[in-house]
Amino acid sequence: MSSNAIYIAFFLVPVGAALVTNMAVLAIVIFKVVRIDPRPPLFGQARGWLSLIILLGGTWLVGIAAKAAPSATWLAVAFVVLNSLQVRSRGTQLLYSALG
Repeated sequence: MSSNAIYIAFFLVPVGAALVTNMAVLAIVIFKVVRIDPRPPLFGQARGWLSLIILLGGTWLVGIAAKAAPSATWLAVAFVVLNSLQVRSRGTQLLYSALG
């Protein structure tokens, strides 16, 4: 087995399966939130969706794109920044409190 096939089998397949599952869950949550009556404010919905995208693996989509296009260093930087936002530190607590 070549190293590329091993990489695909043991990294991309599990990550891809997790991303597909997480994006399906995100779609279900968005569908249910949109049907809530009375509808919450749009800013609150958008903030919730962004949080879910970050938690459910949206950052890994950026990481896979960075791996696919190695010349785009801004994708690698975005991947690192987005992953660092997942840590619940004092800085992110201040960010969350500033957002609402």
